[in-house]
Amino acid sequence: MSYHKQLRKCASCAYPEPKWRNPGSIKARRRNALGTGRMRYLKKVIYEHKHGKKVNPILANFWKTIRQN
Repeated sequence: MSYHKQLRKCASCAYPEPKWRNPGSIKARRRNALGTGRMRYLKKVIYEHKHGKKVNPILANFWKTIRQN
């Protein structure tokens, strides 16, 4: 967590500023990308998809976009 209690500001995204902080480099984007954290919900979804559980229509569209990228 990069939130400074005394400054009342987040170091990674500059919250509560109206404009968010932009990660300047490719490496910085990679550090905060999907999959670097716990992924509490998404890892279950990925597991279920791999093992043939029924996928709802919203997630079907999600997987289509993932495969295209």
